[in-house]
Amino acid sequence: MGYQAQVADMPFATGRLSDAVVGPPTAHIPSAAPEVTQRPSTSGSAGPAGVGASSRMAIDRWQTGKLLLAGGVSGAVSKTATAPLARMTILYQVGALQTSHSVIGLSAGLRDVVRMEGVRALWKGNGVTMMHRLPYTATNFYLYEQANQALSAVLPTTASGTTGVDSIRRLLAGGFAGSVACT
Repeated sequence: MGYQAQVADMPFATGRLSDAVVGPPTAHIPSAAPEVTQRPSTSGSAGPAGVGASSRMAIDRWQTGKLLLAGGVSGAVSKTATAPLARMTILYQVGALQTSHSVIGLSAGLRDVVRMEGVRALWKGNGVTMMHRLPYTATNFYLYEQANQALSAVLPTTASGTTGVDSIRRLLAGGFAGSVACT
């Protein structure tokens, strides 16, 4: 059975791979994460698809950069979007939003902060938070993708992606990435 026939027997793959498959099974198919098994050789010989070692290293660096940037930016955007709520939490914890007898509500607290300090006060401390959040989320995102790809050799992905094996693989990859990114 030829390679094209094998791909045709996998309906989940035909939509994504039909344009990418142009050669034998050893052809390089780009992925969202860098290839773990294809590292540049020290001999400088061409790889399986005629791609030289320096080209593969450039692809790996590009993929690594994309993953790190995507993780860092996503963490920064999400933390900046929720910064006003984090500021309100801190103000509640230190008792700055209390009247003499009771705690004021969230909307009244937001109005008070904006009235007394301006809108920018809702994002006080966000710069310091970004100094922590950017490298943390970039590292976490990158390591998750790498661990997930490495574990897929041991715990392969199914067509539907909803089996227990897929969940275990993602859980292990996320646990590893989170524990390393926190240190």
